[in-house]
Formats: sequence, structure tokens, C-alpha cells
Amino acid sequence: MYDIAILFRLLHQVLLYFLFAYTVSEVVVMCSRKCRSLTILMLLLVVIGVIMVGSSSRVWAAAKFQDASYFMSRQAVFALIGVFVMYAASRISLIKLRKYGKKLFIDNETAIQRITEGTLLIVVDNNRPSRTECPQLLQLAQHVVVLDHHRQSRDCIEGAVLSYVEPYASSASEMVAEILQYYSDSIKIRPTDADAMYSGIVVDTNNFMNNTGVRTFEAAAFLRRNGADITKVRKLFRDDMEDYKAKAEAVREVEMFHERYAISVCPSDMTGNPTVIAAQAANELLGIRGIRASFVMTEYENQIYISARSIDEVNVQTIMEKLGGGGHMNVAGAQLRNVTLGEARSMLKDVLMAQEEKGDEVKG
Repeated sequence: MYDIAILFRLLHQVLLYFLFAYTVSEVVVMCSRKCRSLTILMLLLVVIGVIMVGSSSRVWAAAKFQDASYFMSRQAVFALIGVFVMYAASRISLIKLRKYGKKLFIDNETAIQRITEGTLLIVVDNNRPSRTECPQLLQLAQHVVVLDHHRQSRDCIEGAVLSYVEPYASSASEMVAEILQYYSDSIKIRPTDADAMYSGIVVDTNNFMNNTGVRTFEAAAFLRRNGADITKVRKLFRDDMEDYKAKAEAVREVEMFHERYAISVCPSDMTGNPTVIAAQAANELLGIRGIRASFVMTEYENQIYISARSIDEVNVQTIMEKLGGGGHMNVAGAQLRNVTLGEARSMLKDVLMAQEEKGDEVKG
């Protein structure tokens, strides 16, 4: 009987190793030519690992379990399962997975249909109902939270259960990072989320040059500890050649008003992102000596967008508020409807002249 048991055990091991070898060969055959060499290398390492486990555990396995290949057999089983899982994962189409990502974002109509009495609506980086994506949601939601770093005006969201508006914060991303740290000392976020929030800080501070304080760097350090990749973020903000030419054109066509204000227009026909390029051009103009504030306009979707920037001498927020916009002391903007670029330029000059007459251009 003992000899028969040994024989069955040997047959079992032979069958197991044959199945393992067959699975490995099939996976190699099914892989494409581009990844076949890498697959062969990976499977070779797995086989070597199984053999090493068997050679290092034979004495102990024979003494403990009366089976010299006890650990090797189990290692082969787990390796076999891993190969099956690897192959199944390799057959999943990334294109199909992208379709599921679209479900993370819904349109206004879907949001209105899904809202219930227990829905919590969170408004970020804005405190004006008229500038939200869907003002109707504010009327339907019974629980609203506002997180914003822009100064409140008369037209603000009312009835929020929590309204956290901090004008001295550099960005909404900084505020969210702070809240996460207050929530728990051991909280961890995904590197992708850390990249997104770090990008938000970089955009609003112009790469940590505007409206940046101790809290800003503390938030950035928290995001770095959670895997934010500075190189990836930097690559994210690289310009296309057409965008760069449009920005250069806006800088080239600048008009100096009262020898201290730079006013220019970003050509919308040269780029697909005229509002973004206009903001970048406004930042570039501040690097020129003698310019206290820069204003770059562009026409987009039948509106005139104005990006306003300053360093420390002019409060562009009050200037943009005169035109129906807002923002921060150093970074602000406005949107004008039913006017041309020429009319918008004239309106801006009138506001600048009025500000100078009142002495409001210099910060107190």
C-alpha cells in the first residue's frame, strides 16, 4: 500500500508540472510578438522561482511532511493560478475600460434626474450661482457645501450647510488638501488624485509665484508625500506649437496704456484653447519690467474673456469686478457679452482711468 501511495503521489506531481508547463507554453504562444520576449522572460523567472523553492525546502519538507516536494507543489499551484490571472488580465481591452470612465461624469439633465432629498451637492472653486455648471441643481439640492478661495460678492450661494470661503488660500486644491489632513493624520490618497490637486495649485499660483504662502507649500508637501509627480504635472502643462504661437502673438501685439498697463488680444483662430492661452500670455507679460498689470482679451463662444494679472501694485480684482467679473488681487478675470473686442478694450480703459482718478489702483 505504501508503494502505491508513493506512485500516486509521483503521478500527481508529474501531472501538475505538465499542466504548469502546458499553460506556460500556451500563454507564450497567445501573446503577441511585441510582448512575447518579455512574457518568456517573466515565465522563466517564475519557473526558476518554483525550482528554487523546491531545492531549498526538500530536507525540511521530507522531515516534516514525509514529502520532499510538499512546498514545491504548492508553489507551483499558486504560480499556475498567477499565470491564469495574468493571461486573463492581459486580454482585457483598455479601450473598453475607458467607456466605464465616462460614467464618472454625468451631464446636467442626468444630475437633475438623480438628485434626491439626501443628495449632498458640493460646489468647488466658485461661490456664485450664476457661474455654476447647472444653477438649477442649487435650487433642487437641500444640502449644499461651498469650498472656494474667491472673495464673496452680493451674488453668492445662500443657504449652504457649510460655506468655507477663504480668500487668502491660493486655490481650491490647497483648501481640499488641508481638509484631508484635518480629517485624519494617516489619510492616504491615490497618486492620480494627488497629481490633479497639485496641478490645481500650480495653475492658480502660476507655478508658486502668485498668492503663495506657507499653507500653500504645506499642502504641496502633503500631496508630494502621497505620490504627486512633479515631472508628470510639468509635462501636462506643456504647450502645443500652435498654442505657443498664439501666446507669442498676444505678447507681440501688446499695447501699453498709461505706460504701466499692458493690454493685448489673444487670437482665437490660432488656438483651440484661447481662454487658457490668454491667461498664460497675461502671466508672461508680467515678466516685462515696468508693467504693473496685464490684461489679455480673447473671443470665445460669442463672449469676450479678459484675463487680468498683477504682482503687488495693482488690485486687478476690483478692476474686473467693475466689469462684472472677479477673482483675486493678483489673478482675476471677466466675461463680457454682446460686445466686440474693440468695445471691450474701451470699457477696460475707462475702468482703469476711473480707478486711477479714485486712487484705487495701489493696494492698501
